[in-house]
Parts: sequence; structure tokens; C-alpha cells
Amino acid sequence: MKLSNNAVSLLRRKYCSHNEEPNEIFPRVAKEIAKHTPGCNGDASDFEKKYLEMMSELDFLPNSPCIRNAGYGNMNKACFVLPIEDSVSGIYRTLWQSAMIFKYGGGCGYNFSDLRERGAELNAGGTSSGVLSFMNLYDASTDAIKQGGFRRGASMGILDYDHPEIIDFIRIKARYNKMTNFNLSVLVTDDFMKRVESDDVVHLKSRLDRRRTTQTIKARDIFWLAAINAWDGGCPGLIFYDRINKNNPLFPKEAIRATNPCGEVPLFPYESCCLGSINLSHCLTSDNEIDFDKFDYLVEYGTSFLMGMNKATRYPPEVSECYTQQNRFFRLGLGVMGFGDMLIKMGLLYDSGETLNIIDKLGRRMQKSAKYAPLSVATLSIAPTGSISIIADCSSGIEPIYAEGYERHTTAGVFKESRGSDFLRTAHDITPEWHIKILARWQKWVDNGVSKTVNLPYYASQSDVADAYRLAWKLGCKGVTVYRDNSKDHQVYNIVPKNISCDGETCSL
Repeated sequence: MKLSNNAVSLLRRKYCSHNEEPNEIFPRVAKEIAKHTPGCNGDASDFEKKYLEMMSELDFLPNSPCIRNAGYGNMNKACFVLPIEDSVSGIYRTLWQSAMIFKYGGGCGYNFSDLRERGAELNAGGTSSGVLSFMNLYDASTDAIKQGGFRRGASMGILDYDHPEIIDFIRIKARYNKMTNFNLSVLVTDDFMKRVESDDVVHLKSRLDRRRTTQTIKARDIFWLAAINAWDGGCPGLIFYDRINKNNPLFPKEAIRATNPCGEVPLFPYESCCLGSINLSHCLTSDNEIDFDKFDYLVEYGTSFLMGMNKATRYPPEVSECYTQQNRFFRLGLGVMGFGDMLIKMGLLYDSGETLNIIDKLGRRMQKSAKYAPLSVATLSIAPTGSISIIADCSSGIEPIYAEGYERHTTAGVFKESRGSDFLRTAHDITPEWHIKILARWQKWVDNGVSKTVNLPYYASQSDVADAYRLAWKLGCKGVTVYRDNSKDHQVYNIVPKNISCDGETCSL
């Protein structure tokens, strides 16, 4: 096993438990998942050997909760969506359920749009405090639990564009510096986006009686307010309702209205997904051409790993509804990481036509995963791979290299990374249009969603954000997130200036 210093440090701080050493983690995970893999027929040794080899060589890694929890009889999945019912009992029940999921390292997405608006009448008298008051409650709970958990609790808060509180929802992070533990997204329809284009109006509807309009407003005003606030602080993103239901087998009778915290898996209430990623930077021959035989092998056994991981998961008793939803829908999320590193090794620029062709070749072969999981409603998803890409010593997900030298600030510490190549195209070298083109081309092949941030330089304009939103919709993306460098006081990725060298905690000019 060849682990970098960063990987050993992260594994020790975040994933080792019960007096484990870093080199003991992957054998534990491989053994547990293999014995739950469909088709092992009581002899899991062959699967265990293959899984251990994939992980030890850092060719494939599952999501963080699996690495931490597998073998201890609890949760291996990272992604959940929970419903929010318009009642005090329903709101607090979901809050309790989310706390149990955070405890074991999972994240939750919620659509708060069924909650009645601020000032609406209550059955027992008085008026509602509104959506944002309860979101603040959820945010505080997430903050409390992350202090003791091995992984920071992540949440996605979603509100439909026609909710009466949509304006305050869009502004809350930038103006009031609240919801710091939430990613926020506005759920919009194709009809809404067409109204933005034609400068038409939309009607905000009361949640007590959706026949009643509380306000009429231009769709373009909502759209631009979202773009301005995303420019100012990274939120909200947009989720495209019609696109996330494209692969929904029950649509339109039952619609999907929420995603997991990073947006890569649209889910029904109480549905969950297990994620794992193939390290593309290891799928090259000695001549730096794509090794399709190895890639196909990793697609096959990565898929079987996720099927075993799905079966091995033990949900917290407080979210027993997840058992029912798992039996109703079987969903996997096989994805990739190391894409930026792979392109550099191949001598390809990230923002090039050749790269789009590479995505087509990889995506077409990844769709074979459906053959290995024929009962799954979906099999592919591109996750951000924050921690596991540090373990694998590769670039995150399908992102470009952030900078020649940069730091990742995580709950487990600060990790320094650097790259150098004539083919290096950093996140801020790439235009918003090309960020979206890469996102859309991957989405063409992925039946779940794709998580990718459109990273913009500090000097980017509000119009750049709006243009990225429009292009993402026009090119068929399921969602879009934009972040302008240094638009927040604290951010995960930070550029290390070239003229500064560091030795441990000491830096000098």
C-alpha cells in the first residue's frame, strides 16, 4: 500500500477507530463488503481480494462513511434526503432523524417548500414563524453535532422558486451570514427559466392554499437575485426540476424535489445512495493512453462493491423508513476522481475539444455499470470526492487542478498540494463556459447527478454567474453551483503564493 503523508494523516485523524492503524482500514472494509456482495454464494474470498487490491492501489475508494464504519454493523452510505412536513411534530421528527444520520457521517438534503410561509395562520391560533426560522434550527443542530462527529455534518436546503419566502431564502447567507452549515439551492422549472428569458412574471403561492397568490414578481428578478448572492458568497445554486426527474421511473405521479448535500444524487424522501469513485489518474498505460481494460475492470468491480455496500448498510433505528425506501428503490452512485490529473498526464488541456471526446469515451463505458446492477434505478453519479481524493492523492472528482500550489482546509486539518505541467489549466484559468461544458458533457452519460463547482476568479462579474446559470440549463445540466474566489472569509481551497515556501508550520518569503 502506497499512501502519501497527507493520506496517512487523514486516515489516522478521521477514519481509524478501535485502535486501528491506517494500514488496517482497507482490509476491514474489503472483508465486510465482500461478504455482502450479491453472487458471492458463501465464498467471499475472491471479492475480498479484488476489493482490497482496488483500495490498496488507490484505484477505487468508497464514500467516507463506508471507510469509517464498514465492519462495525452500522451505516456505510453518505447521501440521504428527508421529508419536511408542515407540522411541529413533523419538523422535529426530521430534525432528530438528521441528527442520527450526521452522527454516523452521512449528510442530508431537504426541500422546505411544504412549510407554510411566515405569517400564515396556525390551527391552534397565532401565525407561523416561517421556513427560515426552522432552517436556522436545523443549522444549529448540524453545528452542534459536527463538533463531536468524525465528519462535518453537511446539509442541502432547497426551496421552490414560487414559495412566498423565496426572496429571503436567497438572501439569507450573504445578507445575514446565517445557514453556514447549509448549501442552498433554488428549485426551478423549465417554465421558470423560459419566463426568465422572456422577462415574464411568476406567482408566489401560499402553502396553505396554492390557489392563492401572495405576490407576483418577475422571474428575472428572482433569477438575478440568486446570481448576485451566489457571486457574493457561493449560494444559492440552481436545481432544475424537470432535469432531475428525467430518469425518475415514477414521474410525474411522484416527483423528486431534493438532492443530497452536494447535488450529485437527486433522491426521493428517505431514499439514500452509496457512492464510490474510480481514480482515473491510475487508468493510464505506460504511454499515458487510457487503459480501457483496467477501466472496464474497475467499473465492473466498483459496481459490485457498491451493491455489497448497499446491502451491508444498517440504518439508524430512528430512520427505519429508509429500509422501506431501499427495498423500493435500489440506487448506486459509481463515479470518478483524478480527472484533472489524468488529463495532465495525457498532455491534454482541460478546456479542449479533445477532453470532451475523452468524456464521451469514458462515459459510454461507464454505462456498462447498469449491466452489473440490472435492478438498480440508477448506477452513476459524479461526487466531489473531497476526503477520498486526498487519500488517493489525486485531483477531486471531475474538477481541474485548483492552482499550482494550494491548501485544502478540512475539519481534519490543512492539506497542502501542488502541481506543475505545461498542460496545467487551473480552476481560474478556465472560463465559466468551459466549466459548464465539462459539467454538461459528463451529465450526458450520468443517470444520477454531477457535482462540479464553477470556480470563478475574484474579479468575475455578476453577469458571469448569470450566464453560467443560463448555459447550464440550456446544455441539460441537472443543477449548477458557482463560487467566486475569496467571496467568503473562509473557504476550502486556498492558493499558496509562489514566492512563499513552507516547512511544517513555518513559512518564509
